[in-house]
Amino acid sequence: MKREPRRKGVRFLALMLLAGALIILISGSISLSKRRQSRIAANEVAAVNTLRILHAALMRYVAAYPATGFPASLTQLSRSGKLPSCASAGILVDSLAQDAFTNKGYDFSYMSSQPVGSCPAKESSPADHYTISAAPSFPGYTGSRYFYLDSSGVIRASQTKQAGPEADPIESALLGADSSVTLPKPQRVAYIRGVRFDHQQHIEVYEVNCPTCHHASMSQKPMSVPYQACTTCHQRVIRIPMQTNSRKAFHDMKATSGTCIDCHKSENEKGRTAPVRCRGCHTH
Repeated sequence: MKREPRRKGVRFLALMLLAGALIILISGSISLSKRRQSRIAANEVAAVNTLRILHAALMRYVAAYPATGFPASLTQLSRSGKLPSCASAGILVDSLAQDAFTNKGYDFSYMSSQPVGSCPAKESSPADHYTISAAPSFPGYTGSRYFYLDSSGVIRASQTKQAGPEADPIESALLGADSSVTLPKPQRVAYIRGVRFDHQQHIEVYEVNCPTCHHASMSQKPMSVPYQACTTCHQRVIRIPMQTNSRKAFHDMKATSGTCIDCHKSENEKGRTAPVRCRGCHTH
C-alpha cells in the first residue's frame, strides 16, 4: 500500500513524457509541411523563370536564323562552337541547351514542329512552332503544378495533369501579361544575367551600322583607336571628365532611355521585333 503514491507518480511522469513527444511530433510535422510548401513555391517560380529564358533564347535564334526557324534541338543554341552558327548559336548555357533536362525539381522537355527547319538553311520551310513542357520530378514534393509553353509565348499551367495548349494561361513569357494564376514569390529570385552582344546578328540581320554604338569621339574622352569598346569610356563608376556611366549609356535603371533601349523601341515601331524587357537581353 505504501508504493501506490510512487506508482501514480511514475504513471504521471510517463504521461507527461508521452504528451511532450506528441507535441514535438506534431510541431515537427507542421514545420516540415511549411518547408515543403515553401520549396514547392520556389521551384515553381524557378520553372516559370526557366521557361521565360528559353522562350527569349528561341526568339533570338529565330531572329538570327529566320530561314531555319525554331531549332530541331535546343543543342543548336549551345555555346559549343567557336563561332555562332545555326548549329551552335551561343545563346544558351549548356545546362539549358538540351532537349530534356532537370532543373530545380522540374523536368523540362523540348520539341520542335515537323518538318523541322534545316540547318544550314535550304529550300525547306522554316519551323514555325515549338513546345516545352515542365513537370515536377516528384509531384507533391518538388512541385505541384505542370507547366506548358509554346511559340505563342504564353505559359500555361495545370494542377492535376500534364499541361498542354488547353491549360489555363498564367502569363506571357516576354510581355508580362496579367496573370490569371498568381505565383508566390520566394525571398530569393533569379538574378539578372549579363548580356552577350552578338555583333554579327546586329550587323547582318538588323543592319545596324557600327557608329550607332561606337559613336564619334566626345570632347570628354577622345578615342585612342577607332571603334574602341564602350566601357573604355563609359565605366561602371563615372570618372571625370566623363558624364555617363556604362549602365546609363546602354539604358537607365528603368530601361526607358539609352542607346540600346531607344534603338529597340525604334525597331518595334517599324514592325520589327526587338526585346525591351530585362530577360530579353540579359540571358548570359
